[in-house]
Amino acid sequence: MIQGSRASNGRTGVRVRTRPAVAVATALLVVLAGWSASLAGSLGERAPAFALPGLVNGRLVSLQEFRGRPVVLNFFAAWCQPCWAEMPVLQRAYERYRASGVVVIGIGVFDDARSLRAMVEKLGITFPVVYDRDGVAARAYRLWGLPLTLGIDARGTIRRVLPGALDEQRLEKAIQVLR
Repeated sequence: MIQGSRASNGRTGVRVRTRPAVAVATALLVVLAGWSASLAGSLGERAPAFALPGLVNGRLVSLQEFRGRPVVLNFFAAWCQPCWAEMPVLQRAYERYRASGVVVIGIGVFDDARSLRAMVEKLGITFPVVYDRDGVAARAYRLWGLPLTLGIDARGTIRRVLPGALDEQRLEKAIQVLR
């Protein structure tokens, strides 16, 4: 059996046993709070520029080429089950809003190009998808989990940060803020 560590409670000198699960949970909360704070700092900031190769055609795609248009930027990976679930939601939004100027861009990360390409083809994704092989965009956007979607307004400012799998309603609300 694993025993918890002993520590003084600081007042009476009495030794207090801590459970390993409590220590792990506390450490996890501290880490998550730090991640949340660093991510929250990106709201209202200019979206970091990137230029990455297209996953299917290899053509370089940059955020700059969509300046003046609202952008929905989605980080995903083929091994991420919630990413598979939200891709059709993103595709429908792309089809619904592209005529009004809204851009949807997928950024494949933490995976090999072949797996990402197979996912995009199997799901029939037609919006631009790029491959961040070296994690440059992931680091610039302080990516901390997948899937992650950001809403960037026409001026290039991050207006929405949407962690986790999207549903139609959540994505719709984010797009309305960007337009």
